[in-house]
Amino acid sequence: MRDKQYIKETMLYEHMKLASDHYKAGIMTDVGLETAGRTYYDIVFTKTGTTKTGLASSEANRKEGLTTDDHFTIPQWCGKLIVKHWDELIGDDFDRFYEMVKFNTHTIKVLRTQNKTFSNYQHENSMYVKCSYIDRYNREGIKLVPNGIKGMRELPEPPEGFLEIEKRYITEIPLEEPVKNNLDVYFT
Repeated sequence: MRDKQYIKETMLYEHMKLASDHYKAGIMTDVGLETAGRTYYDIVFTKTGTTKTGLASSEANRKEGLTTDDHFTIPQWCGKLIVKHWDELIGDDFDRFYEMVKFNTHTIKVLRTQNKTFSNYQHENSMYVKCSYIDRYNREGIKLVPNGIKGMRELPEPPEGFLEIEKRYITEIPLEEPVKNNLDVYFT
């Protein structure tokens, strides 16, 4: 028998596939899409946990205020992308789904005030965002530094096809192309 985590993730996979089928059939409402995104977020973080990148904003690293973990890949929004673009992102492939789940578990330590500003980059009640998920740090002038956690200290690779789909929902001209596993521009 498989472990509990596998079973929980498989249940999430089945739920998201069903939501996508309903979306494609035109029977999913906007509320249903929001619910699917929130369900994805809740299960990803309550059942699979977070993966700390080992990165923090320079202010959070210096403890200049209350800190929190930024789910910088915007997992709730990604849950809605999975529903709308199942065939492109997942294609009925559990391994691709698992890759997306793992991508969405990554966090960066930031100040709570910094985290709050990131919500301004999503249009309310919309699928559209103002910039790429990682470009928010550039726009806010946030520099990333190593944060005492040994190991990763880099951003995860987005799943195949994710950046192409993300671009369809960006409403403002990006400052630059999303950085692909190169944090040199962010480090102080």
